[in-house]
Amino acid sequence: MHHIDRRTPWDEIWEAFEGQVRTGKVDYIGSSNFAGWHLVKAQAAVERRNFMGLVTEQHKYSLLERTAEMEVLPAARDLGLDVVAWSPLAGGLLGGRALKKHAGTRTSQRADLIEKHLNTA
Repeated sequence: MHHIDRRTPWDEIWEAFEGQVRTGKVDYIGSSNFAGWHLVKAQAAVERRNFMGLVTEQHKYSLLERTAEMEVLPAARDLGLDVVAWSPLAGGLLGGRALKKHAGTRTSQRADLIEKHLNTA
């Protein structure tokens, strides 16, 4: 599940996934971009159904984007979910690629911001 669907009840969501697992089309269910409390609500609903539920949460996480540490990582740990980081190199920034200027591109703008930040620190 890429984003939370606030209009659909969890029982309906889990019923759909149970059918996918039962027919062998899906082995495991994961989420992406969920808040910690969404993870808790999803797992609470699945426990009532005696179904495995979520096994992993994919979340934006890097040395520059660490907000997951406040809510998502503790919730996932408590629920026994694995966490997969997406964009762990912050779009190439932490790997150095984004520091190479390419005129008129997003990376050149990002490099300019970083350079400005480093010079003011």
